[in-house]
Amino acid sequence: MALILTTRKRVYLGIPTFALFLSDDGGQEKEFKLFTLFVNDLIEANVPFNTVRNYALWVKTFLWYMLVGIGFEGASQVSVNMLYRSYYSYLVFGVDAYSDVVRKICGDSSFSMCGGVCVF
Repeated sequence: MALILTTRKRVYLGIPTFALFLSDDGGQEKEFKLFTLFVNDLIEANVPFNTVRNYALWVKTFLWYMLVGIGFEGASQVSVNMLYRSYYSYLVFGVDAYSDVVRKICGDSSFSMCGGVCVF
């Protein structure tokens, strides 16, 4: 089963914001509520829009990286820890990373981000 993360623009307290949705192969979508709460908290704290957008972008990138990585490596505690510890290598080196799993993630055709360039 492939999981897809999509971002939609919204308005919260009169300020543009983002929501993140997780969908499966069957097209069933669920809002990622923790992401929405995080972004809304930033808005309530009067964080500038560009900062909110950047935070949302990088949180989405991290979550997507973890989802794709778990698809390759499984969801065991060891795999999740390894993926987490490899995230910096992913951001800095991308396809040139030493880690096999990072290179696999970068090579995944459904993954739009690699080596520090993300499509939001």
